[in-house]
Amino acid sequence: MTDEANNKTLLENEIWLQGAIDNEHIIYQRYSTFENIERIGHGTMGEVYKATSSRFQKSVALKKFKISSKFTINEIINEIKLHRKVDLHDNILRFHGVTTLGKDLYT
Repeated sequence: MTDEANNKTLLENEIWLQGAIDNEHIIYQRYSTFENIERIGHGTMGEVYKATSSRFQKSVALKKFKISSKFTINEIINEIKLHRKVDLHDNILRFHGVTTLGKDLYT
């Protein structure tokens, strides 16, 4: 894929994400609504934290993505779309939304 095509896909995905938040297809939660945040793991795409959600009154996993390249936002969008497709499966963690802290994106 050319740089021009990659940039077009990146822009389309950024627009998709913002539109999904604006139209409330994806819930945006303020980072301050999470308490007792504790790092529990990490991988190639980022880190995973356990936290308590005051909105849902239960423990949740926060996945912090490393946004280090122009392709990362595309990978995040693909992961969000995949979670939305399998959201009702008992063996898959439920996707509750996104939050940000500074420039860091969490799902």
